[in-house]
This record gives sequence, C-alpha cells and structure tokens, in this order.
Amino acid sequence: MISIDSQTAKKPRPHLGAKVPHDVYAELLRVKELSGKSETQIINEAIAAYLGLASEATVPDRVSQVENTLAELKQQVETILGKFQRLAIR
Repeated sequence: MISIDSQTAKKPRPHLGAKVPHDVYAELLRVKELSGKSETQIINEAIAAYLGLASEATVPDRVSQVENTLAELKQQVETILGKFQRLAIR
C-alpha cells in the first residue's frame, strides 16, 4: 500500500475520467449490483489491484465474492437443467 503524508492526505482527491467499452461498463454495473459497492469503490479497487497496491481483501469481501460466484453457478446450473428438461420432454 502507498503511504501518504499528511499534506497529501489533506488535498482533494484527483478526478479521473475514462471511456470504457460497453461490455466492461455492463460488468461494472453487475458487480456494483451484486456487491453493493459504488462504481468509485469498484474502480479504485480495480486500479489498486492492477498496480499491485491492493491490500488483502477483507473477510466480508471474500465471503461476498464467494456468495456472488455461487449465485452465478446456481443460475448456470438452473439454465443447464432447464435445457435438459426441455430435451427430455421431446
């Protein structure tokens, strides 16, 4: 993690702007909905992780990630089961 001196900490945070592909933005919105985090939080975490500045994820964050992954897997399994059931009806 980067250490920030007291002078830097008092300054307003820099503002960044970027254009992203539609699919990237859609994924950002999906993660926002699932995690309950703001777009800013997600973007800050992603940039920090990319730069190798991210601290270890907290236990609640890790649990949330596992829950989100399980929800996605459940949806995929239900989709697959639905397809098999439709095939069995034929």
